[in-house]
Amino acid sequence: MPKPIGSSTKKLEGLNICMLTPFYLPYYGGMETLIYELSKELVGNKINIHILTGSHPKRREEAVEEGIHVTRTRLLSHRGRETYHTDDTEFYNYFIDYLERNKIDIIHSHMIYVSALPIAGILQSVRIRTRIPILLHQHCPPDKPAHEFVLKIFNWDYIIPVSRWVAKHVYEIGVPPEKIKTIPNFVDVEKFKPGIHSERERERLIDELKLDLEKRIILMPSRLVGRDGKIDERKNFDTMIHALSHLSTEKDFIAILTAVEDDAMPKESKEAKKKLWEMAEVLEVENKIRIPDENIDQAMMPALYSLSDIVVLPSSREPFGLVYVEGMASGKPVVGAISGAAPEVIKHNRTGLLVESRSPFALFQALKKLIENMEKAEVYGKNGRELVLKKYSLSRRVTDFLTLYRKILKVKKRLI
Repeated sequence: MPKPIGSSTKKLEGLNICMLTPFYLPYYGGMETLIYELSKELVGNKINIHILTGSHPKRREEAVEEGIHVTRTRLLSHRGRETYHTDDTEFYNYFIDYLERNKIDIIHSHMIYVSALPIAGILQSVRIRTRIPILLHQHCPPDKPAHEFVLKIFNWDYIIPVSRWVAKHVYEIGVPPEKIKTIPNFVDVEKFKPGIHSERERERLIDELKLDLEKRIILMPSRLVGRDGKIDERKNFDTMIHALSHLSTEKDFIAILTAVEDDAMPKESKEAKKKLWEMAEVLEVENKIRIPDENIDQAMMPALYSLSDIVVLPSSREPFGLVYVEGMASGKPVVGAISGAAPEVIKHNRTGLLVESRSPFALFQALKKLIENMEKAEVYGKNGRELVLKKYSLSRRVTDFLTLYRKILKVKKRLI
């Protein structure tokens, strides 16, 4: 149960916040995890959270999940993870009724993609009619003209980038700096922490993944399939496998790849994993790689981190890198690419190592360096845990959101 942040939250007790998002659990990614963890913590502070999201084949349309009111509607449905199918008028009327019925005080939206442009337009019309404040949580940099249009032209109370790297891109397209409030992603430090979490979960993972703990365990816990149903090229799985092929000639290890996946696209996921196996076989490293056939339950992820010796995510243009923070919170050294927000999260030669993006040899050298000096790797892990406690803990960041909510309500004179 989340602990109340403090007496200052009493002014916000009973507040109704709508989290508007195209994707929510069981879809998995940094955005979905942030919404879940933030919502759960806010509920613990007596704030009512209403999540409005797209339909999912394995979830009910209406549900209360851990105190969070979740509504899944076909009007925000999508194919894969990219395309919306919605009628503007029908959704507008539906959304107005939803806001009135739930007495929403703040709309906290997480939905900027090219295909979400009609939804963004509807939000602006809703804002004019209802005067409800709207926050736009920016989980990625604006990399297409439609993204830039939505950010710059539409009227948002605040835009919340998840990193300084994303904030820089938002500012450079012309968004006024007073509208930008950067709040980094966060991690539950009680869930992700050093040590053995559950002996039962540990033994289950060892058995399912056929792990030999005498060998170094390298973990790359990334979503494999992108929004188009194909391998997410930005995650650089090819770079990782190529680097492991170099490492296999010198070191003994087991590498676990793509432990998490969207269960709404089983066919696409299966095809993508098949391609990874083919690449591993061509590079003669298949015996040292584990690619789970079935998705690992999210509740098992802390145990998987604890079993690992090194956590890796060599992504290009990572907007934040929740994997790095989860790894550091678990007391593990992390390796990332000099790209996106990774350099602001990973402290090179202090909490882990940064390498040239898309360079298999540079990644190989970093992994070899850590394996050859596990004492230093353990120091990196301890430093990383300290850094997370200081900058990326869930309780610290929830305070930032509460402060922002309070501020916009004061501006709109909506405090009760």
